[in-house]
Amino acid sequence: MLIMTENAEEARSRHLSTVLEDIGVSKGVILLRRNTHITVELLLTAQVRLDGNDNDLFIFGSQSEGTTTIGMRSDTDVMFHKKMFRGVQDESDSADEKEYIPFRVLRNEKSSPQCCRLNLLSPAAPGDWGNNKMLGGDTSDFVSIHDGQTFLKTTFQLRELRLGDETRTRHGPAITIDDNTDYVKAFGTKLMKECKFVFDRFRPGNWPKASTMELAKQCLAFFVPQGPADRENRMIFDVKSKVVKFDVRVGIDDIVYSGEEFRFSTPTIERLLMFDLNIVQLKVYVTMKMMRKELFKKVVGDRLSTFHFKTALLWTVETYPTELWRENNLVKCIIYCLITLKRWLERRYCPHYTIRDVNLFSGKLKYAEFPKLIVMLTELIDTRLECLNDLAMDNLGLRLKERMGNSGTSLAKIPTRSENHTWIVEYLLGNYMYKLLSIPLNVCNLLKFNLSSHEIINRSTAVWEEIRRHLSWSLSKETDLVTHMANVFAASVMASSCLENGLPISSEITEQFENSLKVDLLSARLKYASLLLNIGQVDRAANILFDIEASLPSEVYEFSMHLPAFRTPGPELVKTITEESISAAVQAHVASCVIYTPLEVNCGPTHLAYEMYRTITEDDKRDRLNKERWMDCAVTDSIPYLYYLQYLVYKQLGSIDKAKTAISKLRNKISDDGENMCCKENPVMNRHLETSLNLLGNCYELEGNLERAWDCYSRSVALCPMNNAARWHMLVMLMNFYHFLSK
Repeated sequence: MLIMTENAEEARSRHLSTVLEDIGVSKGVILLRRNTHITVELLLTAQVRLDGNDNDLFIFGSQSEGTTTIGMRSDTDVMFHKKMFRGVQDESDSADEKEYIPFRVLRNEKSSPQCCRLNLLSPAAPGDWGNNKMLGGDTSDFVSIHDGQTFLKTTFQLRELRLGDETRTRHGPAITIDDNTDYVKAFGTKLMKECKFVFDRFRPGNWPKASTMELAKQCLAFFVPQGPADRENRMIFDVKSKVVKFDVRVGIDDIVYSGEEFRFSTPTIERLLMFDLNIVQLKVYVTMKMMRKELFKKVVGDRLSTFHFKTALLWTVETYPTELWRENNLVKCIIYCLITLKRWLERRYCPHYTIRDVNLFSGKLKYAEFPKLIVMLTELIDTRLECLNDLAMDNLGLRLKERMGNSGTSLAKIPTRSENHTWIVEYLLGNYMYKLLSIPLNVCNLLKFNLSSHEIINRSTAVWEEIRRHLSWSLSKETDLVTHMANVFAASVMASSCLENGLPISSEITEQFENSLKVDLLSARLKYASLLLNIGQVDRAANILFDIEASLPSEVYEFSMHLPAFRTPGPELVKTITEESISAAVQAHVASCVIYTPLEVNCGPTHLAYEMYRTITEDDKRDRLNKERWMDCAVTDSIPYLYYLQYLVYKQLGSIDKAKTAISKLRNKISDDGENMCCKENPVMNRHLETSLNLLGNCYELEGNLERAWDCYSRSVALCPMNNAARWHMLVMLMNFYHFLSK
C-alpha cells in the first residue's frame, strides 16, 4: 500500500485539477459545451418541427453535459422524442386518438430489468394496423399481435433511421449514422411510479438542490428500443429478500419478448442532475471516465460502462458532505466514488439513481468478472490512484508528472492549455454557426407545402415561440440570439413579399431590422442595408455600411456554408467564448455568410439573385450533395458583400471616388482569400469565393469595363466549374453583345 502524506495528496489533487483544466475540463469550457449543444438541440428541433413532424430532439451524454475531452473522442447521442405515440397510465391520461396513438406499459416477471412492452390501444381491431396511415403504410416492422393484443416492435426505428442505407448499424438501442453520432427514437409518458424513486426515497438533503428536484418532477420518462438481450448475464433482484439471483432460463417467451422490449429511462432528469454538479464533482467524473477507458475496458470491454461510473458519482455526491468536494481533495473524492462502485460489485448490485429496483449490472457483467474488477478497484484505492501517472489519454499522466516535477520527459510536443481550448472553440463554434445559419434553409422546407409567405412566417414563428418556451429554463443569451436571427429572417421574408406586391414596408418590419443594429449581427445588418438600397433610402444604407466597416474588429473570423470551419481562432475569440458566451463571440468577432432564400429574393441585389439558379445542367445536379441546401439560395461571404454594397450605394449617390475605393477593397479581399485558401488545389476551401468574383464582375460591368467583367466570371468558372451562376452572367453578356451587333 502506498503511503502518502495529507499535504502531498492535497498537492497532487491541485496538480490534477490544473491538468484537467489544461485539457478543457474547466468551468468555462464545460459551460461552452453545454450551451453550444443545447442551442444546437433547439435548432435541430426547429428543423424537425418545420419539416412537419411533431417531435422533440435531444442531445444527451457527454457532449451536452460537457464531460468530455479531445482525447476521449466522445460520440454525440441524439434522441428523437416521437410525440405521435403517447403513454397512458390511467384514465386521467386521455389522448386524442385522431392525432396520437396511445400505448399502455406492460411488465411481468419475464420482463428484462428496466424493460417493458408497449401495448398499442388503437385502432380497436388489431387487424386494422396494416392500414394505419400514421405508421406509414406497411406496419410489419412496427407491430406484432399476440392473443388479440398489439405490441410495438423494437425494429420500428431501423427503417426510419437507416433510410435505405444498410451501412448504418445498430449500436445497443441506437442506430449509428456515422462514426460520431448515434440516433435513437423514443416515446414519452409522464413519470411512472418506478421513475419517482429519486423523489420518494430518503435523501440526506445536501444534494440535489430543491430547485433541481422541482424541475425534475416536470420531466417525462422515455422508452427506447432495448438492445439485443444478454440473458446469460441477467440478474434478478428480489425486493423482499434483498438478494441478487442469476437467471439462466431462456424460453420461447424470452425470444419473443426480446423483439418487443423497450427500456424506460429518465435522461432529462439525469441531465438536470449533471448540471447540478459543481466543477470538482465534474472533474471527478471525467477522470473516472478516462480510467474506465484505459484500465477497465481492457478487461471487461464496455460491460462496465460510463453509466456505472456516473451512477456511482451521483450516489456518492448525495451521500458525502458538500464540504468534502474541494480542489485540494480531488484524489480523495475519486476514491470515494471507487469505494462506492467496489461495494456494489461485492454485492453484485448497482442501484439506478432515479429508477426503483433496477440492477445496472444485470445483462452486463459476467459472473467471473466481478472478482477481477473488485481486485482492480482495491489496488487503485490502496495505491491512492497512482495509476493516474500512466494515463495516456490527453497525455494526462505526462502532464501530471510534469506538474509534480518528476516527469523526465519534455512536454514540448504536447498541446498547451491555450491550444486545447482553441481546438475546442473551433469545433464548437463551427457546429454552432452551421446550425444557426441553417435557420432560413429549414424554414424554406415549408415551400413544399405550397404555403404563402404569410403562412410560412406564421408557422415558423409559432414553432420558434414554442421551442423558446421549452428551453427557457436552460438558456438565456443563446436563445436570444437564435430568436433574433429567426425574427430578422421573418422580417426579410415579409419585406420581400411587400416589394413583390408593390406595398410599403411596414414599421413592424423596419423595427425588426433596426433591432439587428443593436444586436450587432453582421449578416443581418448587411441585409438591412441592402433592403434600404432597394427601397431608395440610399443615404441611410450608406451610413449603416460605414458603421459596419468602422466597427469590424481587428480579427474577423469568417464562416461559410460552403466551408463550415474557421481559420484557427485567436486569443480574443477564445477568451470571449470561454469567459462570456458563444453568442457574444459571434456578435463581436464572427462574420458569417449572408443567405438570401427564394422567399427573400426582392431584398437583395438583382445580380445576386442569379445565385439561386446556379444548378443548370444534369451534371450540376449530380455534383451537389444532399446536404447542400444552401445552393438553392443566394449565399455570399459577408466582407466581400459589404464592399459590393458600398460600391452600389456610392455609385448611386454619385460618389465616384468612394465607389472606386469599394471596388479596390473587394478586389484586394478576393486576392487575399485566393492566396490564403489554396483554391486550385482544394476547391472546397474557397468558401464562396466564386460568388465574390461574380460580384466583382458586376461592378466592372456597371463601370463599363466588360473585359475585366468577363475575366472575373471566367476566373469564377475556373475556380468552381459546377453549380456556378457565373455562366448565367456570361450568357447575359453574350446576349447583350449579340443585340448590340444586331442593331
